[in-house]
Amino acid sequence: YSIMDLKNIKVKWEDEPKDNKLIELLKLAYTGELLVKIALIKAEGIVPFSDYKPVTSAQYIQYFEDLENQGKPPLLFVYPKNNFFVMSDDYNAYYLYKEKNYSTIGCLVLGEPIGEYVIECSEPFKLPPPTAVDISG
Repeated sequence: YSIMDLKNIKVKWEDEPKDNKLIELLKLAYTGELLVKIALIKAEGIVPFSDYKPVTSAQYIQYFEDLENQGKPPLLFVYPKNNFFVMSDDYNAYYLYKEKNYSTIGCLVLGEPIGEYVIECSEPFKLPPPTAVDISG
């Protein structure tokens, strides 16, 4: 797998808008109160929470492409709203998917993945707690 040295990536987190609904859904998912599913969703069915657009670093692009080359590009965390799926946690990945003209994107859905944009989805499961990233080289 690819290891990214997170110390070299400059991200201005304070610029990224805060999505309180995503935060609440993640709390429920990490405690097991909300089961999640992995779904393949048509790209046009995924919308950003805001019009924020980061400047993506070369290091992040390399990290994304390393995962992509392994056949495992990063999942977008989304939740359903008005027949669409809202993304608010990884604007860098979202815009890279758009720039690379992906027609479908793998997503972790916090809620029920239903509607015209859903191609397929997994059985529901409890979201495991996040783990630390190995940044030693």
